[in-house]
Amino acid sequence: MSKTDRTRSLLVALAAVSLAATIGLGLHAAGAVSPVQAKDQAVPIKDFSFTPAKVTITAGSVVTWTNKGGTQHTVTSNTGGTLDSGPIGLGEAYGNLFDTPGTYAYHCAFHSSMKGTIVVTAAAPTPSQVGTPAPSPPAGTLPPGFKSPSPSPEPTPTTAPSQAPTPSPSASPDATGSSGTYTTILLVAIVAAVVVLAVIVVRRRRSPTA
Repeated sequence: MSKTDRTRSLLVALAAVSLAATIGLGLHAAGAVSPVQAKDQAVPIKDFSFTPAKVTITAGSVVTWTNKGGTQHTVTSNTGGTLDSGPIGLGEAYGNLFDTPGTYAYHCAFHSSMKGTIVVTAAAPTPSQVGTPAPSPPAGTLPPGFKSPSPSPEPTPTTAPSQAPTPSPSASPDATGSSGTYTTILLVAIVAAVVVLAVIVVRRRRSPTA
């Protein structure tokens, strides 16, 4: 097998795997195929046989043949369809996407005794939800198990302490005592002055007249 043929086979295999991955992701996103239903299969080629000789897959799966023998082989459709790998060398692989249900028989063009069959079944629809969904509560009602949040305690208003009335300033005892002392001295001075005047008047009256 020439280097060009090997490169072409490898590119075909990579393109088939990429296309299968793209289509598989698209079908999975659309809900047409579930990951359990669509499963890729690998078929090793060794000892002049396809192992296993019969493979059952669901639509949207990819089958990849890998040559693990010591000579070239092919994967060629019995009906002349698109299943045609060309020569597959040692260690090379070929993949094909099967997206249409049916039975695909194939053989090795170099060794007529090597035969195989691919059975493609329709992918089952995505299973619906099992069981009856829980009914939604009517409008204006609370769901079961709902607990009303405990109200936060309101802060107790604090009353500012009333200010005691400021007593009016009263005369201190020292000031009162000082005022009384001054009054007493003043009265004593007046009495003394009156006494002195009285003495002077009496003396003048007693002095002889000229």
